Amino acid sequence: MTYRRSVSARELIGDLKSDLTSEQIRTKYLFTEEGLTRVLRKLVVTKLMSAKDLCKCTGLLCDGEVVEFRKHPRYTPPQSMMICDLSDMTCDLAILDISEGGFRVAGTDAAVGDERTFLITVVGAEDPAPFSFNAQCRWVESVSESGPVNAGFEITVMNVVARASWQKLLAASSV
Repeated sequence: MTYRRSVSARELIGDLKSDLTSEQIRTKYLFTEEGLTRVLRKLVVTKLMSAKDLCKCTGLLCDGEVVEFRKHPRYTPPQSMMICDLSDMTCDLAILDISEGGFRVAGTDAAVGDERTFLITVVGAEDPAPFSFNAQCRWVESVSESGPVNAGFEITVMNVVARASWQKLLAASSV
């Protein structure tokens, strides 16, 4: 039987925002390094803290590496994959990466919270037929002041056929 002790999230967040080091926090809460990582991931996944705030207020960068908090791994899409924002057909988007739950594009004018409908087209004999789905913008970053804007979208509505096509693209991209 595994014993689980309870830790107050409020108290832990307060300690993370204080001047305590990761070693002091591990000692106080009797966490192993793996246990601390698991608890920090849970704070981020449950949106009690953002990964950015976590790193900023604690400096918890494990030997210069930021702990990855992604739900799904990212993959480089096939070069033959094209994406179009159906709300702005003049927009020239470049799809940078894809994952089970979303994707990242360059060249969009989207703002956080925008809901868009996208069309995916892949050129090739065994590639899926074009399909569409809805996605919501979760983050936006400017690459430069006058340059393109990168944005991350979370897929919100996708029918069964489109989901199967997306899965096929993910499988092809992960090889």
